[in-house]
Amino acid sequence: SSFSLKYTAPFLEGLSFKGVFSYDLNNFQNKNLNKPYSLYNYDSIADRYVPVKYRDGSGSMSQRARLNQYLTFQGYVNFDRKFGKHKVGTVLVYEINTLNREDFNGRGIYGDFYTTDVLEFATDQEFVGSSPRQEADISYIGRLNYSYADKYLFEVAARYQGHYNYAPSNRWGLFPMASVGWRVSEESFIRDNVSFLSDLKLR
Repeated sequence: SSFSLKYTAPFLEGLSFKGVFSYDLNNFQNKNLNKPYSLYNYDSIADRYVPVKYRDGSGSMSQRARLNQYLTFQGYVNFDRKFGKHKVGTVLVYEINTLNREDFNGRGIYGDFYTTDVLEFATDQEFVGSSPRQEADISYIGRLNYSYADKYLFEVAARYQGHYNYAPSNRWGLFPMASVGWRVSEESFIRDNVSFLSDLKLR
């Protein structure tokens, strides 16, 4: 499930704010039961059914339960505006993602007598354990777009991200990018002479 809210600033043209919140919950339950049993083969000479054991020995049961909770928040500051032939677009983003997990698993062994498929009633609880987990990452993102006359394009962006999985000394990393573009189809020597070409951009 997600929820978003946007606010367009009346005091400055082109400025807006947006917040996005999402929460996802999933629950996984699994149970496996293995019981010793017999199949019967008919002996026509003796005129009787002969039991043949399958999965001989003790019965066992394994059970697992996992609960995952994902939380994401994104906050945006956007500015898009045109000044004559100049067009500027910027966005700043703050993002946080968290995971909270509860995980339980166990396995029980039954003796000669099977009672019910509940670990508590197993003769021997061979293994019972849990492995909770928590994760989080935070990102600061920025992007700037500039174009002149819709022909000459320039863009820079960067993400500064920290993740729980890494050691504190290596937890944060900067990931920049930049690009330039030229919309050749907007030049007069293309627009006026090559009618079949509607949009051509080099980047």
